[in-house]
Amino acid sequence: YGMNLQLAYKPFTSLNVGANYTWSHTYGNFVGETAGSGPVSSGIQQYPEFKQMSWNAPTGDLAQDQRHKVRLYATYDIPTPKALGIFTFSVLHSYDSGSPYGAQGQVRWCATAGAACNWVTNPGYVQPPAGNSSPVYFYTARDAFRTDNINRTDIALNYSKSIGPVEVFFRPDILNLFNNQGVVAVNTTVLSRVNSGNFKDFN
Repeated sequence: YGMNLQLAYKPFTSLNVGANYTWSHTYGNFVGETAGSGPVSSGIQQYPEFKQMSWNAPTGDLAQDQRHKVRLYATYDIPTPKALGIFTFSVLHSYDSGSPYGAQGQVRWCATAGAACNWVTNPGYVQPPAGNSSPVYFYTARDAFRTDNINRTDIALNYSKSIGPVEVFFRPDILNLFNNQGVVAVNTTVLSRVNSGNFKDFN
């Protein structure tokens, strides 16, 4: 679900102000699209007798569920003689609410590759899942935690001048003017026998 609002106002010729606000809610039990691959397929219906949706694919807010996104901006054309070019000062304030995450890791269906599965009786598969198959296990709710909300203010000064058919421009930017900081990426991996030899398999 999503909603987008836009506002623009020009109180006088040299000044433009505006705002964009997006509210969205993305939830489910599978992230079906990624930034690197686009749409991706799901394997959560494979071998359903060997896993439970409650720990393998729980329903909740998905990783891309950024609930609020705000952009406030203003541009001001600094009055100067036309022969000198055009100077424009701009300011942009951004607000992004945090994204959900949960603690997750991989677990093995079977104790050793090629061996009978310890925890589940094969219901009749000719080729049951191999011992090195490792489904995801959510140790917390899918959306148990959220990253920090992020505020950022950027300013810029743009100078442009037309010289015949050519326009030259110069634009210095200062990003994150007030040096706001926060956590935006979290390692959610939980160590288990799959990724560390220091642990035993568990049911």
